[in-house]
Amino acid sequence: MWKAILKKSLKISAGFIASIFVADWLGLKYFVTAGIVNILGLGKTQRETYKSASHRGLAFAGGVAIAYLCFELLGINLWGFSAYICLFVPFCLYFRWREAVVIDTVLISHFLSEGSMSLPVLWNEIQLFLVGTFFAILVNLSLHPNEKKFSKRADEVDEEIKKLMLVLSDRIRMQDKSKVDFEENIFADLDEKLYEARKCALTNYDNSIFRKDSKESEIEIDYIEMRQKQRMLLEEINYLIKTIHFTPVQANEVADFLCHVQEEHQRYNPVVTLLEEVDQLFENMKTEELPQTREEFEARAGLFYILKHIRYLLRLKRAFAEKYADHMDPVKAEAALDNH
Repeated sequence: MWKAILKKSLKISAGFIASIFVADWLGLKYFVTAGIVNILGLGKTQRETYKSASHRGLAFAGGVAIAYLCFELLGINLWGFSAYICLFVPFCLYFRWREAVVIDTVLISHFLSEGSMSLPVLWNEIQLFLVGTFFAILVNLSLHPNEKKFSKRADEVDEEIKKLMLVLSDRIRMQDKSKVDFEENIFADLDEKLYEARKCALTNYDNSIFRKDSKESEIEIDYIEMRQKQRMLLEEINYLIKTIHFTPVQANEVADFLCHVQEEHQRYNPVVTLLEEVDQLFENMKTEELPQTREEFEARAGLFYILKHIRYLLRLKRAFAEKYADHMDPVKAEAALDNH
C-alpha cells in the first residue's frame, strides 16, 4: 500500500514541478496555474487522462467565448465574471464536462485580474493549459497494463467456476434434493471475483492506448465476458436441478460429465474433445429406453436441458479459443491441444 502511495505521490509531484518550471521558463504569468492544470488533469488511466484533456480543451474554448460575450456586455469586472459563471457552469454540465469547471474558471479569472482579453493575455492562458495538460499526459504514459494482476484475477474466477461445477454435480446425483438449500447464493464469491477481474481488465484496456499490447487487453475483457455468460448458464443449471424430483440412472452420467468438464476447465483448453464427448452423450440418450413414468420423463427432460446448457457453456469457450487462437500463449495452447 505504501509503495503505491509513494509512487502516486512522486508522479503527481513530478508533473506539477515540471509544469510550473516549464511555464516559468516560458515567461508565463500565473505559472503555478500550469501545475494546477496538471494535477487536475491526471486521470487514473491513460484513456481517462486523454478524455479529460479533450473535455477541458473544448470547455476552455467555450469558456473563452462565453467570457468574451459577458465582458463585452457588462465589462471586465465582477458583474461580467458572475455572468460568465452563471452561463459556463450549465454549459459544462450539459456536455458532462464537470471536471472542466474549476480549472477553466481559474484560467478565465486571469482575464479579470489583467482587466483585458487581449491576444497576449489569451495566449498566456492557452500556454498554461497546454503545458499542464502535456505533462499530465506525459506522466500517465508510465501507466501500462498489469497482465500479472489480471492473470491472477482470471485464475480466481476459474477456480470459483470449478468449485461451482462440483457443487452442481453433487446436486444432480443427490436423491433427496429437499436437503439442498437452493435459496443460498452459491454464486456470491464468483460474482465478486468476476467483478474484480472485469475491473482489472478494463483498467488494462484503458492503459493500453497506442500500445502493441492493446489486443491483449481486448482479449482480457472478452475472456471475462465469456466467463460471465458461463456463470449465467451455471445458474440456469442450478435452477433446473431444483425442478428434478426424481433421480434416474442418467443423472450419474450427466454429473460425471460435469465433473470431467470441471477437471478440464483451463484457460487455454479449446474443449474440442469435451464437445465431442457431450455430442456422444446426446447420441447415447437417443438409444436408451423411453421413460416408464411421468416422474422419470420429467427428470430425464430436465437432465437433457442441463446437458444442453453444458454444451452451450463449452461452445462459448470454443468460440473464444477460435477467435483468439493467434493471440493465445503458444506454449500453453499447444499443450492444451496435445492433451485433448
